[in-house]
Amino acid sequence: MLVVGGGHFGSRAIEVLARRRRPWRLALVDLDREKVARVCRGEVMGFGGDGVEVLDGLMETGSLKWVVPAVPFHLAHEWILRRLSREKRGRKIALPNGLQLPNPIQGPNMDLYSSYATFLCPEDCTEPREICPVTGLRRPVPLYRLLGGLETPGFRVSGLRSYQLGPGVGGIRAGDLLSLLEKVKGSTGRWVLFTACRCHGVLSGLETF
Repeated sequence: MLVVGGGHFGSRAIEVLARRRRPWRLALVDLDREKVARVCRGEVMGFGGDGVEVLDGLMETGSLKWVVPAVPFHLAHEWILRRLSREKRGRKIALPNGLQLPNPIQGPNMDLYSSYATFLCPEDCTEPREICPVTGLRRPVPLYRLLGGLETPGFRVSGLRSYQLGPGVGGIRAGDLLSLLEKVKGSTGRWVLFTACRCHGVLSGLETF
């Protein structure tokens, strides 16, 4: 399992996941090698370098099972874009206007964030299936399902579900990431790509040619 990003959320993810008795080997990558050295103790492996580049190398080996994004950009989108760029077949584009999203927030680099929450969620949220632990109210349809059902003229929509691996820690399956890459590579055109859990998500635009 690779945690990409060694800031507050990445460091916390390592701490939470290291306490759980699961059959995984933990690794962290961050540009700040001193930060990696501070966080990676015991059996936790550390990589100093570009997170997308290290992820790409580990995906090549076929040994990676889970990826925990803890960086301030849409990791899945950037990795797919890197793969497409090898063949000069893709570029990042702006998302279409008028996407019907709960509480949208414009992020940097043309990314768009969406969340059911209008408040700061607790870091150790267990993401219960139906009831929000803060409001006590029943959730709407899971956000990953809502985003997957978006329809916008001229764009295909596809993405990844983030699964809860520990309190407040979400991860995507490496196999799902590969499947999304193959889907995008399979046809030319404009895409809305997303990564989302039940409550929060990020969307980015991509064009293949």
